[in-house]
Amino acid sequence: MNKLIHIFCLIVFGLGAIFWTGGKAQAEARQEYFVKAAFVYNFIKFTEWKGNSATVDDGIFDLFVVGEQAIEDAFLSLDGKKVGAHVIRVHFKRTTDSFEDSDVVFVSRTIMRSGLLRVLTAVKGRPILTVGEMSDFTRLGGVINLVSSDKGGVHFEVNRDAASRQQVVISSHILRLATLVED
Repeated sequence: MNKLIHIFCLIVFGLGAIFWTGGKAQAEARQEYFVKAAFVYNFIKFTEWKGNSATVDDGIFDLFVVGEQAIEDAFLSLDGKKVGAHVIRVHFKRTTDSFEDSDVVFVSRTIMRSGLLRVLTAVKGRPILTVGEMSDFTRLGGVINLVSSDKGGVHFEVNRDAASRQQVVISSHILRLATLVED
């Protein structure tokens, strides 16, 4: 009987440790996306759109977030915020095909490479700032890639050639802090 109680206690404590650790990991991942949303907000503040950006016409920055539902809260924190005279509107997409009215597209690492390529093709050559968090994002033509470090921090890469093709100008304030990459 004591052996059964001992085994039961080990199972209960073992499961508790697993769930507690999982909860902590989820909280850290959630916090990571609030940090990344803040980065995106600052990228918007320090970027200039050329060409026929929808923002010029309607005074709204349309930010499309492509990825899993778990990251939505972080990006919703940007909805309604102002950048100069413009208001940020956040939209969530599960598909990777159409970004007609977008000014900024954030692509989550949960999107498969084929989906990422569809996003980059859909926005190609239009004044849209693309931000991602995948290892090859900037080398495949994305403008800014957010990179999480092992120590919990976030840094970013900028592909200036991609920015030029996308008709967006990244401020020197951002470029000084970035790792610059090429296609």
